Amino acid sequence: MNQTTLLPVDIESMPIIRFSNNLVDDLNITSAVSLKGWGIKSIDSIDYKSTLTSIELINSLKYMEMKNLILNKPSRFCDFTQHIFPYIKENREQIEKIYSCWTSVHNILEEFSKNNDIEYIPLKYNMEDPTVLSYELSRIRTPIIFSASLEERSDKFSTQMALYNYFSKKGYNVQMVGTKQYGELLGVINFPQFMFEKKYSNTEKILKFNQFIKNIEINTVPDLFIIGIPGSVGPFIDNISTHFDDMAYLISNAVAADITVINTLCTPMPPANEVFLQLQYKYGWVIDDVVINCFLLDYSLSKTLKKKEYIKICPEYIHKFVNKANENYNEDMFFSYDNVNKLCTIIESKLVDYGTSNLI
Repeated sequence: MNQTTLLPVDIESMPIIRFSNNLVDDLNITSAVSLKGWGIKSIDSIDYKSTLTSIELINSLKYMEMKNLILNKPSRFCDFTQHIFPYIKENREQIEKIYSCWTSVHNILEEFSKNNDIEYIPLKYNMEDPTVLSYELSRIRTPIIFSASLEERSDKFSTQMALYNYFSKKGYNVQMVGTKQYGELLGVINFPQFMFEKKYSNTEKILKFNQFIKNIEINTVPDLFIIGIPGSVGPFIDNISTHFDDMAYLISNAVAADITVINTLCTPMPPANEVFLQLQYKYGWVIDDVVINCFLLDYSLSKTLKKKEYIKICPEYIHKFVNKANENYNEDMFFSYDNVNKLCTIIESKLVDYGTSNLI
């Protein structure tokens, strides 16, 4: 297997490590680099999930053994020229491939790779742009799971991958349209670029996305679609922008979900019934399950700095938070990531019941 380094490692790139068994091209992550000053003492402390011992954490930019480099733009401030590029230059003689989804430095990496005989593979959103021949939406006959989030940094992509792996291992033909640019490295379909293009009207985007999914259905004959919805569907937090847009609305008008799962921070919010009702009115969603992750929005610091700041919460508190939420709602529909397999089992049971009802 090809020795691979992830640079840099933070919460944004953790799914690459957590789901490294899905990596294509025989990639094997053996090390991950954290920048000085980030305070990362172990990889598993980044997301408070299971302990990792097979991947070396490096807290300095040094020469090391590797063949491939996966480069991902981190969620926190990082200057590519000052913090990242020196490391790449230091290891240029041994790097054979660079996989990068750091779009803003594409030209720099492309030129550097060309000059140093390195294969450069930019990771981008899906560039397929289907032609719309009719103003009628095609019917999607395959069951669809929507994966959305109330706020940013709520671990939505990890939930998508957990669902994808669960149903794939069960023998289902699963097609997932993921929300990360590095999704193709994990064997899933990247979200289409045309949905971000300003040259298309909302009507065109709805028709194109519907055709995009229909084309996948025709070509792969899947048992299940998992569709990740980029961004957040807030705002549920006053005075702090959630940078939400029309994406959830457009996708919801292009295809209909059989199951909708939302991720959220471990943050006090309006009563669940009130939130669910808002989502139903805005997007037509009936929320099936909620996954609560291990971050809490630091509201005071966020208001002071005018940008979102987060605090990591220990798993024990998350479990108490989830248990209380289920008690208040009188139903097991809230889950911590530790119980994601239970979530998958419940969703599978619902889909089987829906299929049986439709047959009858």
